Amino acid sequence: MNRTQKAYGIAKRMKNSMFVNPFMISSVVIAHWIDELVKNRILEAPTALSEYGENIYALCSEFDWQVEDDEIRKYCEVNMSDNTEEEKEIFFTIIKVTIMEQGIKI
Repeated sequence: MNRTQKAYGIAKRMKNSMFVNPFMISSVVIAHWIDELVKNRILEAPTALSEYGENIYALCSEFDWQVEDDEIRKYCEVNMSDNTEEEKEIFFTIIKVTIMEQGIKI
C-alpha cells in the first residue's frame, strides 16, 4: 500500500475526509510522540493528545504510517511560529533522535 492509499484508508476508517491529507495524519502521530516524550519527562509541552487523537494514532499503527522528516520540520514551523530557527531545529532533533533511539515505529 502506498502513502496515498494508507491516508485514504485511515480517513475512511475515521469517517473524516480531513485525514486524506498526509500531513494531518503525521501531525497526529507527531503529537503522540510529543505526548510520550512529555510522559517520560524528556520534554515539556503545553498540549496533550486527546482520546480521538489516540484513536487516530492506533489506526496509523495498523496502516504502518511513516512520518517523514519534512513533515516533522513542517510541524515545527506550523506549531512553533514564535520560536527561533535554532529552537525549531533543536525541537526537530529531539523528536527525531528520541524516536530513533527508542525504536518507535509507526
